[in-house]
Amino acid sequence: MVGQLTSIIVIKIIPCYFSYPDSIIQNNQNRMETIRNNSTGATAIHWIASIICLIAILFISMFALDAFDPALTFIQQLKSFMMHLIPSFVLLSLYIFTLKKELTGGLIFLLIGLALSPFIYTHNFNLNHSVGTSLGIVAMINLPFIIVGVLFIVSYYLHRRKRSIKKIQEEKRNKNKTPVPKNEG
Repeated sequence: MVGQLTSIIVIKIIPCYFSYPDSIIQNNQNRMETIRNNSTGATAIHWIASIICLIAILFISMFALDAFDPALTFIQQLKSFMMHLIPSFVLLSLYIFTLKKELTGGLIFLLIGLALSPFIYTHNFNLNHSVGTSLGIVAMINLPFIIVGVLFIVSYYLHRRKRSIKKIQEEKRNKNKTPVPKNEG
């Protein structure tokens, strides 16, 4: 048993303390630079934020279904339904705006999530007189928009960082190019 343990230590642990050839270190550095320059992280965060935002808007839209009352005529029900969908239309137009301007839209989503929390909490606390239930409702309604706002802001800064890295790399490439001499003959 001790002999097996010693061989495991010698075979698996001791080689970690030896230095690696420079080519392996260089390959690892190149791989890390490729990962840093890759925008898949920023794109993934952007798409996650978009999906959460659309799901949250659909969730808010479900509250419009209480507009249908059998005592009302079809036209009255339709008017009431469209009135209940106004917040969803506003959020959807904000989402479309955010696709063009991530930072501004992310800040607005964050502001909506944070600023409406006290109003929603107060309204629900007055209805049910329960702190836990009111906080749960606030979390269900506002937390997705806070998360969406933060994700869009993070996505903006990751995309911005990638653009600045590309610009620096392009400037280095242009700087390293030697100009072709002109023939004056």
